[in-house]
Amino acid sequence: MKKLTAKFHIALGEAFIVVSLILTAIFLNLVPDKDAVIRDGRVALAETIAATTSMQFSSHNLEQVRAVLMLVVERNEDILSAGLRRTDGKLVIDINDHGKDWMPTVDSMSTDAGLTVPIWSNKTEWGAVELRSKPLYPAGFIGILMDSRVKLVLFLAVFGFIAFYFYLSRMLRHLDPSKAVPSRVRNALDTLAEGLLVLDNKGYIMLANQAFSDVTGKPADQLVGSLSLKLDWVDNKGQPVSVDSLPWKPAIESGEASRNDIIYLVDKESKRRTFLVNCSPVIGAGNKSGGVLVSFDDITKLEEKEIELRKSKDEAEAANQTKSEFLANMSHEIRTPMNAILGFTEVLKRGYITSEKERQKHLNTIHSSGSHLLELINDILDLSKVEAGQMTVEKIDCKAYKVVNDVIQILHVKADEKAITLDFEIENDIPESISTDPSRLRQIVTNLIGNAIKFTESGSVTVRMAFDSYNADPQLLIKVTDTGIGIAAESVASVFNAFEQADASITRKFGGTGLGLSISKRLAKLLGGDITVTSQLDQGSTFTVAVATGNISHVNFLSAENVYSALDAVTSMSVDSHWEFPASRILVVDDGAENRELVKLVLEGVGIIIDEAENGQIAVDMASRIDFDVILMDVQMPVMDGFTAATTIRNNGFSNPVIALSGNAMAGFAEECIAAGYSDYLPKPVDIDALLSKLAVLLNGKSIAGPMPHVTESDVQSRQSADPDLSHEAIHSRLEQDSRFHAVIKKFIKRLHEQINAMHSSLDESDFSELADLAHWLKGAAGTVGFDGFTEPAEILEQQAKSEDASSSKQTLSHLNALLSRLVEPGSASDGSAIAAAIESPVTAVLHAQTLSIDSGPVVSRLASDTRFHSVIQKFVVRLSEQLEKMQQALHGNDFSGLADLAHWLKGAGGTVGFDEFTEPSAQLEQLAKSLDAEGSQQQILILNQITSRIVLPDDDKLVQKQE
Repeated sequence: MKKLTAKFHIALGEAFIVVSLILTAIFLNLVPDKDAVIRDGRVALAETIAATTSMQFSSHNLEQVRAVLMLVVERNEDILSAGLRRTDGKLVIDINDHGKDWMPTVDSMSTDAGLTVPIWSNKTEWGAVELRSKPLYPAGFIGILMDSRVKLVLFLAVFGFIAFYFYLSRMLRHLDPSKAVPSRVRNALDTLAEGLLVLDNKGYIMLANQAFSDVTGKPADQLVGSLSLKLDWVDNKGQPVSVDSLPWKPAIESGEASRNDIIYLVDKESKRRTFLVNCSPVIGAGNKSGGVLVSFDDITKLEEKEIELRKSKDEAEAANQTKSEFLANMSHEIRTPMNAILGFTEVLKRGYITSEKERQKHLNTIHSSGSHLLELINDILDLSKVEAGQMTVEKIDCKAYKVVNDVIQILHVKADEKAITLDFEIENDIPESISTDPSRLRQIVTNLIGNAIKFTESGSVTVRMAFDSYNADPQLLIKVTDTGIGIAAESVASVFNAFEQADASITRKFGGTGLGLSISKRLAKLLGGDITVTSQLDQGSTFTVAVATGNISHVNFLSAENVYSALDAVTSMSVDSHWEFPASRILVVDDGAENRELVKLVLEGVGIIIDEAENGQIAVDMASRIDFDVILMDVQMPVMDGFTAATTIRNNGFSNPVIALSGNAMAGFAEECIAAGYSDYLPKPVDIDALLSKLAVLLNGKSIAGPMPHVTESDVQSRQSADPDLSHEAIHSRLEQDSRFHAVIKKFIKRLHEQINAMHSSLDESDFSELADLAHWLKGAAGTVGFDGFTEPAEILEQQAKSEDASSSKQTLSHLNALLSRLVEPGSASDGSAIAAAIESPVTAVLHAQTLSIDSGPVVSRLASDTRFHSVIQKFVVRLSEQLEKMQQALHGNDFSGLADLAHWLKGAGGTVGFDEFTEPSAQLEQLAKSLDAEGSQQQILILNQITSRIVLPDDDKLVQKQE
């Protein structure tokens, strides 16, 4: 019985209590006895028969007695037979074979099956009436069980137990087990973020915490007692699940915990939630599972993120494939014009051209290739702007037909090269002007007409313009029809996708990035319209661009004849003109020497005086001394960037225009420039026409008919003679006019010969690391002693060595050899009288005026007489050489803060070890470094090097030389 459940014991006990109560009631005759009633009825019947028979017997009328007995048998189902028997045992009357089945009673005692009633005659017992009845119960044990009292007891015992058992099941389900859980434990369970359920072995909920209740939207007390299967469990497809699919079913059956099962539940908002389920059996009496504890960890967001990640992964892989194809295509597109640019530039550079006509042809090729390359870059930038939502368009009045005609005139050259006709037709009356962005409209039309020409091998390209007034918002339609290769029906939808073309073979045959149509379509939508296409393979295509006209209620409409006449008049005008400017002075600020040279070459050609600065700090200094008419300034520069420089220049009171020249063409950058103090913005590469037009407005320039005068050969020779790199004139140090630096300059020239020889040796041995170090030394040292012409080639050589480019390094070394051969030592036959005096900064001039004359005598520490300080002096001299080298490196890297710290160290350390000669020059160097005076700092470092070169050590009297 130990294995039976508590519920069984309770139900059994309650059944025994009921049975006991019934037995007591029976004993006290409180329960009616049906069998006794039947017996009493039979006895009453027998007594009545006996009385009737006695009366009949007194009259000796036996037939009437027979009739009575027969009537009794027929009318009573329980009476099987009847008979009249005399006392001597003779059966006088026999009804229904009574004698055959009658079982004599014992001592004339009646039983349930046989009833005997005596008959008397004149007070003498004559005999008896016998009635054979149906037995109330079968004989034996079954008869006992058929006793109504026994049946009542058994019925109440059995069915009472069953009723109590199931009643307890239901009652226990509705009991709240949480009442048995301490409130502090229940509160702790309710604070858990994951849902919890306690289920019995049949899956009924015995306990639910607040987190699970929040998911279902049902209070926890309503969940208790309900079947867990009745909740909205679904599979990953949203279909209801069976009980066998519930993850806690195996845990209940096996009694073993299960981990990390996935189940889905539709929550109170009808959204499918995903849970990570862990099931732990609850062990009861006899080490048997009494239920299961189920925890639900909501991973819906994680699953959504996983789906998004999977989707992103697929998209990324697709994008990566597209990107790879795009990069391969873009590599081809970029390398093609770059090959022409670099190739023909090299041809011109090496002087292989023998005629001006051939030279001009190559220059045109370089220009067209560069323009094509710029178009590719602009396409990519435009696409990034559109996708970032930063592309903006303006709305100004413009003549759309003139914009289209300008594009046609430009592209006529390409059409003529392929022998394709390019026509412009007006279909109906069009507005004279519309409100749109002319530059973006030109970009769209250029792309569509350019594509039509590119994909048409023979035939024609026709551009048609029409006005569409049928839409709610009137639109101008531009249709570009060609007789080219056409587009397959299944590929039409993809032609506007970025980086895609209708067929990969098109890219190989015709080139292109697949960006033009995508950008054009997006621009058309920004202009209030769209681009559509109709096409048939091998029969041509028609691209139709629609743009909103804006308000044209006040605009005149032109017929086709009016438009053609206006275009003919424009075409007949001469466009051969050039700019002429009044006397003006412009400062060009750019850290790229080639950029400054380009702008200088263009602007000096129109009569403008040009000054140059390589960073913002120099520009600020020059703008404070010179009143420039315009400043053209880059933005990203070393030392001081353009934003800081523009703000500083404005704060110093400069009010003339400051125009930004920058390679940053992203949206919003122009606004940043203007906020920093710039007046306007022009992107790089510099558009010469746009630059001249902008300056013409600012400086009152005039457009003069006729071509610009060509630069003569004598002008070229004059410029070459002025440039030390292009002439054969002697090269002097810019410090040569100061005799104090002669010794340093001579030592540098001697050292330079050794270093150049070492460079050749390193190159011959392919020791590029050593070659780079030597070039780095020359890059800093040459400028320090005034030979600035070596700085740039030395820097180029350093980069070539790091790239292990032997061929280019050899050419640069040859150039350095040529420069070396032209160096002139101070005091030689070429005394430098032709060299212009170096421009001194105000601080440097003051220093020169205050500096005492420096002789050539030895420099000895005032502590040298005491041998105890000899080792200290020697260590200082070694440290001094290292610190001077760091000073030169800091100056070369424009690290004026570091240079000031090094000078401050020497100002104190030199006097401490007895070399007082260093104190004043070091203090001056510290002030120059803090003033960001590069030129003054260079000269002061040379003075310190000169002093160092005259140091005599106390132990060997040898001169320690510092060479850089």
